[in-house]
Amino acid sequence: MALLAGGLNSLQNRFIKVFSVVESTMVASIKSMTAAFLLGMVLLVFCAQGFVPTELTFMLVTVILASIVLETILYLTLVQALNLADQSVAGPLMGMSIVFSIPMSMYWLGEILSNQSLYGIILVFIGGIIIGWTGVEKIWERNDMRQTKGIVLMLVVAFGAALYISLTRFAYTKLHITPYELAFYVTLGLTISYSVTAFVRAKRKGSTIGDRKKVVMFGALFSLNNILHYIGIAFLLAPLFISIKRSSLGFDVLIGCLIGKEPHFAQRLTGALILFLGIGLIALG
Repeated sequence: MALLAGGLNSLQNRFIKVFSVVESTMVASIKSMTAAFLLGMVLLVFCAQGFVPTELTFMLVTVILASIVLETILYLTLVQALNLADQSVAGPLMGMSIVFSIPMSMYWLGEILSNQSLYGIILVFIGGIIIGWTGVEKIWERNDMRQTKGIVLMLVVAFGAALYISLTRFAYTKLHITPYELAFYVTLGLTISYSVTAFVRAKRKGSTIGDRKKVVMFGALFSLNNILHYIGIAFLLAPLFISIKRSSLGFDVLIGCLIGKEPHFAQRLTGALILFLGIGLIALG
């Protein structure tokens, strides 16, 4: 699930660079709406079979609202970062979320990693650095402030992603809500959040949605990413889930070189192979 989510995440990043800001936000709204509808149908089937929904305590509602706000901010920051920096440079920086997630997982959630899993995480991190190093080095040499701002924003997204996943794991392990319920509540809230944001931005900038069919199609496709994300976290420790989902860095290399015609394919492919080797160690651990 995490591996498939990683592939969809990379594909989503590619289309964020193609779409306008308003279109990207509408894709996110349709993605969340589709996921909420599908998850709602699943929950109705479960309830018909005797499933009892988790009680919405004050703490649980707080976590759900915090997740909605954090996810909205992270997505809008991600859109801005990808509009400023190349995907093959910005994408690998998401690997830093692995580093951020380890102390959060250990000290906040009490999750203990095996040695093999830890080695795998290290390989994933090294692979991500190799993939993105050339691009970052060139940006520093040119003193490209636009790309530098994109890099800084991507690091903010990486930290936020680690916090967001740890928050989700906290809801599962400490508040005992099922993945389907949490995913439904959050995606329903995100539908409202993204729709309002898209409307406000379109009105402020006078922007319109170009190819509506494409926006709807990709929004529906990327809804799978939301569903797989929440279910996958339920079965893996936070750092392990993030590491496997960072397979998107390897997919970024392939998409960037095959579609975007980006350079340094050999170096980035080497990094991708090391990254997938790390994912293999995690899976076997």
